[in-house]
Amino acid sequence: MINPEMRARIVHELAELERAEQVVILYACESGSRAWGFPSPDSDYDVRFVYARPRDWYLSLFLEHRRDVIERPIDALLDIGGWDLRKAMRLLAGSNAPLCEWLQSPIVYLERHELRGALRPAMHEHFSPVGAGFHYRSLARKAHAAFSGPADSGAAGSLKKLCYALRSALAARWIQRGLGVPPMELAPLVDRLIEDADVRADIQRLVTRKAALDERALVERDGPTPRYVAALLEQLATADFERPDKGRRSDALDPVFRGLLRAASGGETTS
Repeated sequence: MINPEMRARIVHELAELERAEQVVILYACESGSRAWGFPSPDSDYDVRFVYARPRDWYLSLFLEHRRDVIERPIDALLDIGGWDLRKAMRLLAGSNAPLCEWLQSPIVYLERHELRGALRPAMHEHFSPVGAGFHYRSLARKAHAAFSGPADSGAAGSLKKLCYALRSALAARWIQRGLGVPPMELAPLVDRLIEDADVRADIQRLVTRKAALDERALVERDGPTPRYVAALLEQLATADFERPDKGRRSDALDPVFRGLLRAASGGETTS
């Protein structure tokens, strides 16, 4: 999925970042269209990671004022950014949708101390259908509005925006049906949720077409997939996403955090 030269460059950039920032990267993956399953040849590489600093960094009277994000837009092709382990786990306790996607990415550049195995149980335990449902529905609406354009914008719209709208709308539908954390990739969403053979065939055609064209590719606005997305968004407009369970203890993540931090600092392992 990622050519060897680009993978080697990404791994090198991550190593340089570790040295410059004096951090340990516990996990790095691809996010965006390459991980979602519908890249274009000129799609950029969205590398996202979780890192840890030395233990004493966290023993600060002013920890809340310390920067817990690292961002490195290298060039137009490569965008690297990540979150501190403490920030990531606090967001995980709040059912952060992007982090849930990172933990499911099919393209992993680096993993240490089995971070995904440590965090995935919490991903499901703290999942909020309300928060995630509204998140994906909002993304779908914005992408669909960009695809549809103004009334006088012609018969074609951005294929990229259509794919974005489709994936986000299907993720919201997945949540509405009570299926839990939606998968990151488009394919399992389509397989589980779309029964219409014509729509499924059209989606496959569009994904194949997108893989051969640049990010500016256009597609007819009146086709099986655009009509499906528009109808699905109408249904989701009144969706009542299931309320999350009450009483989840975020402090239950403390032992996991401490174990990963010890492992990253060269102490005892997380097992």
